[in-house]
Amino acid sequence: CVCVCVCVRVLCVCMFSGVGLLKNFELQVQKVQGAVELAREREMAKKKKSKSSKATLIAKDTLETQSSSSSVTKCPEVEKLHVHKLYDDIAPQWDRTRYRGWPRVDEFLDNLAANPQNPYPLIADLGCGNGKYMNRDKGMVIGCDISGQLVSICRQKGFEAQHADALAVPYASNRFDAAISIAVLHHLSTKERRIAALQELIRVIRPGGE
Repeated sequence: CVCVCVCVRVLCVCMFSGVGLLKNFELQVQKVQGAVELAREREMAKKKKSKSSKATLIAKDTLETQSSSSSVTKCPEVEKLHVHKLYDDIAPQWDRTRYRGWPRVDEFLDNLAANPQNPYPLIADLGCGNGKYMNRDKGMVIGCDISGQLVSICRQKGFEAQHADALAVPYASNRFDAAISIAVLHHLSTKERRIAALQELIRVIRPGGE
């Protein structure tokens, strides 16, 4: 009788643990699907808007704001040559030598997954490079990078990555539990562009995120 009771208890504990893991996994899948779907909707809306030929009256201050914003987000030639082209050219060598993450960044990501309230966080990596921070035991990291070659390397490793500018990432607002952008800001040539990149980083994080 004692053996039977112990076996029953162990079986119940395993069942409850399995149910909890399954529920967390389902929540994680829903988060990822929501982020990707909203990103697609946003991209489709941009394409539809660009095809529209209807004229719209816009206030003068709005035009000035849009013009200022456009000048900030428009990539300077110096970055195209010395950042975009450079990283596309050296992507294979970069991947072979940049395979370990910085300890403080790994610690930050591990601490996110250690939260019992949200053990499977959804994380954005803006400027993900070759994806060295994307392979997590718990949680899901979605990344983007300006180098198409590095994004291809991420995809070859099975990671979810998009080719995108850190100043205009294709992700919905208030969606991610946390976001990182490691060794990116110094690649942006002006103070205004660096501020815009930080604003974009903050935009995708949910209220209360990190």
